[in-house]
Amino acid sequence: MAAQDYEVRVSVKLPPGADQAAAFAGFGKLFKLDAGQVATLFAAGKDAIKRNLDHATAQKCQKALNQLGIDCEVRPMTDSDPGHIAEHPITPEDAPPAVPPAPPASKADFEPDTIRALPLQFHGKAGEYFRIWIVNVVLTILTVGIYSAWAKVRTNRYVYGNTELDGQRFSYLADPITILKGRLIAIALLIAYVALGELEPALQGLVGLVLVAVFPWLLVRALRFNLRMSAYRHVRFGFDGSVGGAYAVFIGWPILAAFTIWLALPFAIFKQQHWLANGYRFGTQHFKAELRGGDFYGIYLKALGVAVVGGLVAFAAMSVHPVLVGVIAFFAYLFVFAYVHVNQLNLVRNAMTLEQHHFVSSYTLGSWLTLQLTNLLGILLSLGLLIPWAKIRSLQYNATHSVVMAHGDLGAFANRENEKVNALGEEIGDVFDVVDVGVGI
Repeated sequence: MAAQDYEVRVSVKLPPGADQAAAFAGFGKLFKLDAGQVATLFAAGKDAIKRNLDHATAQKCQKALNQLGIDCEVRPMTDSDPGHIAEHPITPEDAPPAVPPAPPASKADFEPDTIRALPLQFHGKAGEYFRIWIVNVVLTILTVGIYSAWAKVRTNRYVYGNTELDGQRFSYLADPITILKGRLIAIALLIAYVALGELEPALQGLVGLVLVAVFPWLLVRALRFNLRMSAYRHVRFGFDGSVGGAYAVFIGWPILAAFTIWLALPFAIFKQQHWLANGYRFGTQHFKAELRGGDFYGIYLKALGVAVVGGLVAFAAMSVHPVLVGVIAFFAYLFVFAYVHVNQLNLVRNAMTLEQHHFVSSYTLGSWLTLQLTNLLGILLSLGLLIPWAKIRSLQYNATHSVVMAHGDLGAFANRENEKVNALGEEIGDVFDVVDVGVGI
């Protein structure tokens, strides 16, 4: 048996141009750390050591880290080393805590160049949320849907109130009456669509086209409403994407993609995500996301490859048993959907910045797919009663894999934005007279 007398010393710094999301995810998998712990370790700039390895394993580890853009070296183990983080195998208990301690009072720690890794935290409990959810369901049924506006407010206030960043929780500020007005408009449009279908099918098709045509306008209004009703440290979020931009990316580009036999579809999705990400605002400060169309093509081409392989396997399975075709097709579709969702979400989030602050998303395909399958299984076996449990698990997963890399004092940044908003004499967004029109945002 090979001697376990080698170690890999890792320099937790990334060179310019490195893929931060891939590096963080790969490093976390190798060292058995979650997203918050990895971000904290890289922000601190300390070296990490993976110990008790044979020479071949150490070299494989070195190669894997180098492919992620992380510098490291293989060397014989030493008895002691002030730079090492933990003995191999590294466990979460040995690593830096996922939640950094409360910031000290010293202002020196909040100089502009100070970088702090701030993991998102979610404190919600399935039992607590179940009580809210079951009351919402019963009252919505008894009131023929009218209570759904109050149900949305109760749900969002619970979710926002249990989501914490840097010791402060988020707020949801919407009025149920405003939401109800928007939903009544949506219901009226739906009734008109169904009624015209009964009277004159041709008119129903025309109304359907009208609904598609107004979708971008409805989307913008829904985004403006939902973001404006969300706040952190008493500063509201916002959305400034234009209606014209919405028509371009949700109508124009998809039509162009159709004319290219869907070859331009990844580019159309890139344009949509770019428009959305760069439309968000916190106070007066806009989010920015430097996205590239080629990255979206990379995701969708790989997904297409998996879909083709799945189709070929399903076709081959026809000779074994017809039922296998459906099973293989289902899991192939699920895998492709998960692959696209996880990689696209990481791509967009990791490209986003807010002033000097930036974001780290470390969703992984295996863990997210496992989460969705177990959630689905739980919901089916419980006949829907475990929906609250599934929602809480999803929110906890999102928090565990989301980190804000704050440059300086996040509280001071929020206070500056609050002062800018107050200086305007009115809350940004009032001039739009926005309402929630029922678009699922």
